[in-house]
Amino acid sequence: MAKPSVVLMMRPRGKRPYTWKVAWAAENRLVLAQVAVEEKSNEITAIPKLLRQLALSGCIVTIDSMGTQVKIAKQIVEDDGDSVLALKGNHGTLAKEVEETCNLAQAEQFTHIQHQCYRTVDKGHGRLEIRKHWIIDDPEYIAYLDPKGRWKGLRASGMVQSERRIGQHVTQETRYYLLSFARKVELFARAVRSRLRH
Repeated sequence: MAKPSVVLMMRPRGKRPYTWKVAWAAENRLVLAQVAVEEKSNEITAIPKLLRQLALSGCIVTIDSMGTQVKIAKQIVEDDGDSVLALKGNHGTLAKEVEETCNLAQAEQFTHIQHQCYRTVDKGHGRLEIRKHWIIDDPEYIAYLDPKGRWKGLRASGMVQSERRIGQHVTQETRYYLLSFARKVELFARAVRSRLRH
């Protein structure tokens, strides 16, 4: 049985002085829990509170780059959940090392590094989306990324290259992730897709 996906996301402010941090059950399209984030507060402090409201055992939690924090990753793993944590420039050296290693491995056609690959194609409403997913779960690579073991449960990094075609218009995007599981590229693809749809 596939692991249920829990997506953490922000809801817009509207007319109120706060936003909502929401946990969403992707498969059932159901709000599981939510926490108000005051205007002058930091959403990072709301994520642990939101996670404490959930039974994470057997679930995969996807979080945007704002929530990619050592303590949050630890909380998910200690609650027997798995995580897909987005990386962006605000993660400094770590994001840069993941990006550089993924790009180098891709340039060498992944010949010298343990990995998995999976491709999806979605069509509809005049749009074509092609996504290529890679997991790099080589133990030496993970030890290089996290030599001090700060990221509890880190087992792999992930890369997604997306291409969207609408008529003659083509856009491309590459995103990077930290994963608490290895050898499950289709699970990674499903988790990333559930996040993008909400």
